[in-house]
Amino acid sequence: MSNQSINNPMRILLSVLAMAAVSLACLGVVSAASAQDYPAKPIRMIVPYPAGGGTDIAARWICQRLSEQLKQQVFVDNRAGANGNLGTSNIAKAAPDGYVIGMATPGPVTVGRSLYHDLPYDPQKELEPIILANESPIVLVLNPSLPAWSLSPGAGLGSSPRRWYRRDRCRIF
Repeated sequence: MSNQSINNPMRILLSVLAMAAVSLACLGVVSAASAQDYPAKPIRMIVPYPAGGGTDIAARWICQRLSEQLKQQVFVDNRAGANGNLGTSNIAKAAPDGYVIGMATPGPVTVGRSLYHDLPYDPQKELEPIILANESPIVLVLNPSLPAWSLSPGAGLGSSPRRWYRRDRCRIF
């Protein structure tokens, strides 16, 4: 990732607003259900993927910021397996007390029902989106020795001097 995308003022503003939204959402959920000060104990963020991946890295960054804002530990609990379905099920089945939150990705919450007919949770009924926590582009890649320059119909191999997969020269086709 380039310094330009990291230091983009709009990205920074959106990140700060997202953290504030998560904090307020956590506070709102619990304040209505409980008279005690929230959070009175650590908050667990379930990540349905192994440590070290993109979802885990984003969750750890969010947990650090939430811990600072809430003055309480917010920690990552990786629950990997079944393409994210195990951890997402844990999020869906957690007590609605504000002490378990989770990172959800499109697979387990959108297309999961069509791929796995025996999901132990219903994403539309048991999960509520709070914020868009992360945007992660997905790109097609290939070996740089292959002379493919575009995926446009008719463009074929070697038809353009600009490689579509180079971040500094990326283009929509």
